Amino acid sequence: MPSVDCPSLINIAVISGYYSQMSGVLAGFAFTAMVFLLRPAKRTRREGRKRRAGGELLALFAAFVALVITTLIYSVLAGETDIDARPRAATASIVNGVVFGLAVIMLFQGVTLLMQRSAVDRAVVATARFVTVVAVPALAYNYVVNGTSDVVAARAAKVGPCEPSLSGMGLILTAALAAVLAVSLTPIAQRAAWRKYSPQFQVAAPITVLVVSVIVAIVSGDITVRSPEFLPSPTVTNAFLVGYFILLALLGFMLSCGDVPQEDVHETASRVGPGSDEPGQASPGRGEAARRQRKQRQPPAAGDTGQQSGHGQRHRRVSDGTQR
Repeated sequence: MPSVDCPSLINIAVISGYYSQMSGVLAGFAFTAMVFLLRPAKRTRREGRKRRAGGELLALFAAFVALVITTLIYSVLAGETDIDARPRAATASIVNGVVFGLAVIMLFQGVTLLMQRSAVDRAVVATARFVTVVAVPALAYNYVVNGTSDVVAARAAKVGPCEPSLSGMGLILTAALAAVLAVSLTPIAQRAAWRKYSPQFQVAAPITVLVVSVIVAIVSGDITVRSPEFLPSPTVTNAFLVGYFILLALLGFMLSCGDVPQEDVHETASRVGPGSDEPGQASPGRGEAARRQRKQRQPPAAGDTGQQSGHGQRHRRVSDGTQR
């Protein structure tokens, strides 16, 4: 059939198998990080700040669920080995790329929050935030834009020679997305929205990823049962790119504003002792020494001063009687 006469169209089934394996490995990393945070040694820390904790755990949980969904839908796509089904596989690949990109973003967000709550160097945290908020969303969007070239190639093969090409609008939106998210990290944007909406965004961003991942999994499953020649129209493809751009822009803005408050970081750093391997866990030796130093520096109370004065007077009277 002319719809598959496109030698330059990549073998999506083979590549999808590799993506499924990689997603499974990343899901294992996210699960391991969650187990680390849920250890019994972390219970006291969680109970001490229930209202403020949980941002990193929720982000890792969203990443874990999205990666599991990604493993499933790419495994199904890896079964599209029929050459005649390449148009349908190209359509499913750009849809599956949405979940994969969101999962990677949440995984980086969880790692960034872990680093920040552990009070590591500010330069490291700033770099991690830039990668999470700007670099990874831009790369995720560019990944989907590159996938649309397979859709364009499969569509062109129906009417003439196969000529794969990138979407010009997609490239422009990729640059615009990186610019918008970079601006969201500027001090002016942070002062405008960070303090007011930070707690809400820490919850809203992972929940958004979970909801979108489930919706995309349903859509991907619907595509796999359609005709092997199924392809979206150019209008639908452009609308899909615009919608994904808006989603990543909103998600990146929520991540840039949903930062860990600095007072929490300072509180965590003050509780970390030199002999402690747990972020936010106090060192018993250092805490006891600090209490002794504070007790020595405290001035005596009024009652204690009077007692000391009475003892001094009695001591002087006894000394005078002895001399006589």
